[in-house]
Amino acid sequence: MHVCCAPCSEYPLFVLRHEGFSVDGLFYNPNIHPFEEWLLRLENLALFSELHGFKAFNHVEPQMERWLNHPSVEKDKHCAMCYAMRMDYVAAFAARHGYAAFTTSLLVSPYQNQPLLMQMAETAARRHGVSFYRRHYMEGYRLGQTMAHDDALYCQKYCACIFSMLESRYKKKLLKRFDIDPTTIPVRQTRHCGMSVELPVQKSWSDFSTAEASQWFAARALSVS
Repeated sequence: MHVCCAPCSEYPLFVLRHEGFSVDGLFYNPNIHPFEEWLLRLENLALFSELHGFKAFNHVEPQMERWLNHPSVEKDKHCAMCYAMRMDYVAAFAARHGYAAFTTSLLVSPYQNQPLLMQMAETAARRHGVSFYRRHYMEGYRLGQTMAHDDALYCQKYCACIFSMLESRYKKKLLKRFDIDPTTIPVRQTRHCGMSVELPVQKSWSDFSTAEASQWFAARALSVS
């Protein structure tokens, strides 16, 4: 499973294991800017991995200059490039190391352009001769947030790239925290990319048996009523 961040991996990992899959992770996210944020999310993944016995590989540090030097200022083109490069890398990794299929934790988020992401993943799967497990996880978006809170995970306040930081409602705090001059970042057009969707009916722990839910809670030594 491509891991975009630890909080977004909570529900997908739980449900994939519930469906009988053996799951490893790959943290390949050169889109996370700046380096300090990338490192924080990587450390967060290490905590998540330890809590849940989840093996995760880490590849490639952030490439902020690649985003700043992109010829377009349109968000949809940034997202297309970002999805394509990450899905292609993950598909190639899966094929090279003998995995039967791959998926991505990005598919839990209603803030991602899900059709475009699916398209890029399926294109990468065909290119590298590996299967893409086509599944939305958005029904567990809120449950995943609860799981992340219970695991005391760091939950970021912007998507990842330097442009998305300026689009966050927390941008003033973020710019101050990272000591970034906003005038050095081009303002991009945001007409198309991303989705404002109604979440599907959300899963809760009551949708799973006590035994199934306990598989997750056991990692935190919590009780299930």
